[in-house]
This record gives sequence, C-alpha cells and structure tokens, in this order.
Amino acid sequence: MPLTLTSEIAEHYLEIIKLLGGEWLLQGPLTSHPWFRLSATSYYLFFPIFALFRFHPLTLSYVWIIISILLIPLNFFVIKKIFDDKTAWISSILLISSPLFMNLFRLPSFFNFIIPLFYFLLLAVKSKKIWLIFLIISLMCTLHAAAFMLVPLFVGLFLIIKRFNKKQSVLSIISFLIPQIPFLLNDYYHSFTMIRNLFLWVPYKMVNFLTGKTLGLNRNIVKDETLKNIFDYLKLNFFPENFPWLIGIIVLIVIVIYFQRKKTTFIEKILFHWLIFGFLILLIHKNPPLHYFVPIYFIPMILISRIISMLKNNFLIAILFILITLNSIAIFQKSKSPSDYISYKDQEKIAKVIIKDSKGQKFQLSRQGPFDSYIGQFSQNYEYILWWLGNRPVTNLNLKYLIIEDNNKQNIKGKMIGRVNEVIIFLISK
Repeated sequence: MPLTLTSEIAEHYLEIIKLLGGEWLLQGPLTSHPWFRLSATSYYLFFPIFALFRFHPLTLSYVWIIISILLIPLNFFVIKKIFDDKTAWISSILLISSPLFMNLFRLPSFFNFIIPLFYFLLLAVKSKKIWLIFLIISLMCTLHAAAFMLVPLFVGLFLIIKRFNKKQSVLSIISFLIPQIPFLLNDYYHSFTMIRNLFLWVPYKMVNFLTGKTLGLNRNIVKDETLKNIFDYLKLNFFPENFPWLIGIIVLIVIVIYFQRKKTTFIEKILFHWLIFGFLILLIHKNPPLHYFVPIYFIPMILISRIISMLKNNFLIAILFILITLNSIAIFQKSKSPSDYISYKDQEKIAKVIIKDSKGQKFQLSRQGPFDSYIGQFSQNYEYILWWLGNRPVTNLNLKYLIIEDNNKQNIKGKMIGRVNEVIIFLISK
C-alpha cells in the first residue's frame, strides 16, 4: 500500500509545528470525547524527530518503518530475556507474519508507538522496578487513552502481591505524574474539568454496561459487537483478515486451558491477567476498534509462542509453516487490490493544484468525504501539506476551495479547477 497521510494524524502535526513559533503546548491528542485531551508530552518528544525530517508530511510513516524493523530484534531480545531462546524465535517468526503487525502499517499514528513501549514495560516488569513501570505506563497514556487501563491493572497487581512500600509508592506516583504535567496544568487552567468529567464518565460506562446499553459516538443505541471485535483481534494475531472471527474463540480457549493446567511463571501470570483485564475493560467500554487493543496488542502471540515452544519440533515446524503460508498468500492477494486510501503522492498533487490556482493569495479550505462527522472533517491532512509547501489555509476569506474525496458533486456551487484520480477540487467563491 502506498504511503498516505490519513485519519486524524495531521491534527497532531499541526499542533507540533506550533512549537516552531515558541508556543507552549498543554493540550495533547484529542480523544473520542471532546472534553478529554491527553498530555502534550508526546508532542514535545516527537518535535526533534519532526525537525530531523524537516517536518515532512510523511515523517511519522518514515519513523514507523524504522521502528517496525527494529521491533523484530526488540521482540527477540525481550522474549529471550523473560522466557528463553526458543520462545523468542517462535514469537519473532509469528510477529513477522502476523496480520496484526501488518495492520500497523495501514494508519501510522501516535498510538502505534505504544507497541515498542510495551516491550520496555515487559523488561521493567521482569526487573520489578515499580517506578519505571509507572513511568512507561504514563508515557503510553500520552499516546492513546486506551493505555489508562494499565494503571488500575498494575496498581491492583502490586497491591495483591504486596510489592508496594512507602518509598516505592511515592516514587511510582512521581514517575507517573511527570509525563502528565502538561495535562495537569491544562486541566488546572480549566478548573479541573477533565478530571471531574473522567470521574463521572467511569461510573457512566459501568451503568451502560450493566444495563446492556451500547452507545455510539452520538449517544445513540448501536449494535453490540464487542465479543466479535475481541475474537477478531485474537484471530488477527495469527490468521488473515478473511478468516472467520470465531477462530479467536479457539485461541482464547487454548490460552485459558494452558493457564488452568500448568504451573506458570510470574511473568506468564502477569501477561495472562494483563490480557484478561484488558478484555474486561474493553467489554465495559463496548465496541472497541482495533487500535483500542494496543496496550495488549501482542500478548496473545507471546503466550501462544510460549505454548507451542513446548511442542515437539515436527509439530512446531508444521504450525509455523502453515501460519506463514496462509499469511503470505493473504498479503500477496491484498497487495494486488486497490488501496482504500488516497496516496500521499496524490494528496500532494491536490495541494499543488490549489496553490497554483490561488496564485499566492490566502485562502480557506474544506473537505468532503469519509468521516465528515469529525471535527475539521479531516481537512487537516491537506492543511498540513499546504503549510509544508508554503501556503497554509486560513479562515474567513472570500477565496475558498473544496476537496471532494467521495465523488459526490451534488449541489456544489463552484468551479471545478482540477481532478486527481477520483478526487475533485472546486473553487467555491472568489
């Protein structure tokens, strides 16, 4: 699939470049709830990386390609450290062929970087450095709200096994709060609105769960497909997308049986409870999209690797050969199918059409296409490209352009100034 600037990613880009103007950022990534924004720490951490790539619109894609290549040896090193050589080789082979791993290339975003942090968190758990565990968890929480599920999980685990003492508790709290300083300052200046809403939101979700209601983004009742989503996620650790989600039930049964019948190590118990707790949180939340699973992303793959490492070599080789073959065929078939996303090359062409027509004048930009219900309607992707090319859109001007990605030209009063494949560019007013 060609590289593309899609989803809400340019919304983060536009925030990061504010640092170029000397602006201090307190508001981090926006969540699916308009009242809740994460800590801006991730913007500060990514700023030097963007500067290194001269703020190219595909910076995050390039960085993710590098990180994903390093993820394979990182997985091998960490799994070898916490288990053994054999489990490390098996998990690395499964990782390379995993559809879930391939899925991370589709929409490179900030939440992807929770994955490498996951491995560092495993090392911290292995070393039992509690303050480091909560520092890493806090960094995860600056990337995506789903990582907050790890806070009650590890607090509960360490209370149960009695690992906390006064010194460790204080150090852990300080470690967690450091990356959250921008969030706390932002909420302080807004009368702690986010924290108050968060304390109300948790029981609200619990009540919805207990009453059986499943609410969509607009608080309308929608179909509950949570179990299907969970089993589909389990399946995607090992099998292609076109396989039935019911395979995920078998994967879960195998993991549960293993932990019922065998004496397990400390780290295995942690991983098992980590996975089950994640499922519980997502069951309460309901209808989680695939990226909500990032705090538990490759745990099933690691646990299954541990299980099949105990098989005889001929069975082990047969299982790995079958999985690699199935996923390789699926990847090849998918590579021949057209992409659902507009390539960056085409996005840049669209931006250049607008720049050429505007002749250096300031203009206003809007976009029509998928996800129009979201703030900004994903026009931020083009806004960032136009900024990078030297003519960023502004608001409240007579010169207005409209980019249509859904091939729907009904009731548009304007002049078509260009077309790039299926995308049409209109001059609305001048």
